[in-house]
Amino acid sequence: MDPELRLHHTRLQVRPGEQAQTTATVRYDGDLIEQYTFDVLGAAARWADVVPREVSVTPGVEYTVRLLFRPPAGPGAPVGNVPFALRCRSRENRGWVAVEEGDIAVSALHEITAAITTVKVRRGRWTARWIARFDNRGTAPARLCLSVPDGDGALGFALAPKQLDIAPGGYGEAFLKARAVRPFLRGTVARHPVRLGYARMDETDQQSAEGWLDAAFEQLPVLPRAAVRVAGVALLVGVAAAAGAVLLGRVATRTSEPAARMTASFAPAGPTTASPGAAPTASASSTNAAEPIEPQGAYVIFRTFPTDDKAATDRQAAEQFTSDIQQVPGVGKVQLMDSRRSQRLHEPPGEPGVGEYVVLKDGFAGYADATGYCAKALPALRQSMKNAYCIVVDTAS
Repeated sequence: MDPELRLHHTRLQVRPGEQAQTTATVRYDGDLIEQYTFDVLGAAARWADVVPREVSVTPGVEYTVRLLFRPPAGPGAPVGNVPFALRCRSRENRGWVAVEEGDIAVSALHEITAAITTVKVRRGRWTARWIARFDNRGTAPARLCLSVPDGDGALGFALAPKQLDIAPGGYGEAFLKARAVRPFLRGTVARHPVRLGYARMDETDQQSAEGWLDAAFEQLPVLPRAAVRVAGVALLVGVAAAAGAVLLGRVATRTSEPAARMTASFAPAGPTTASPGAAPTASASSTNAAEPIEPQGAYVIFRTFPTDDKAATDRQAAEQFTSDIQQVPGVGKVQLMDSRRSQRLHEPPGEPGVGEYVVLKDGFAGYADATGYCAKALPALRQSMKNAYCIVVDTAS
């Protein structure tokens, strides 16, 4: 006859990697001692055990066995309610069987590991880029929301995507870019801390856990590492009128040959005539990126445009600026150069492909000539090109 089987707990709960247990009793009211075997049926059978698996039952006597559940930890572990059944069957009479059913709830295991796996650019004048990777080592799908705090406002950020859905055992990547809000012309490297935050969302879209990834952007000065003398815009604005008056007075008292030379340096059209001993002026516009072209002698920088982001857009803006500034009275012919094709305008070592388009005028005999040009051109620049500046670079110093 069939045995009498009773499961003491039909609803259990367990965490992955831990153990839950209950007991069951078996009774047989026949005339002879009967041997019974136990096994677990259903999806839980892979991580369930019965101790002992076989008993000899004396008629009228109850025997107890333990039922153990140990769901594995890791991405392959089950999540939620898992039904199971405990079967008791006679070894001699295979048709004598009893089955009891139950459910075990396996809770989800949440574990996210995060790291910045790739640093595409961490030093630069304008931008830095990183790739962050998030691995789901838990047993349930993870939805992560990513964010970057503004900090001190020195950097602007672009982050994509801002939300990741990661399956158990899978991973997701996010791309982070930082851009300098306030580029500076000269000085030492400025180090800006960068923090990428991530928060796991629960079933109700509430943040249930969070973490941080730390990085840093080392911002370089706009001007390359050369012996550079800077005539700042603020200083020139204050002394432009006085400097222009003094310069015009000196020009009027000079001999005819120096006066002719000064007039040629400020000519609005045609090739610039350099002073004796000065290096010849470079060709008009550095539009051929394959041919390196260097600024000659002392030169004046009017503006720079980054080349590391939206290159086509920045190139068009640089070309438009070059065209517009040449229409300003007293400016004359200027050049547009790519710093990546120049030794004098080059980026620091170890940063290939990062640079800027530089709008400049070269061919000055020295710092004094270039500064005098700025003093004369600045009033008209202030009226027509409010986003231009006048920086003197004397590479001979």
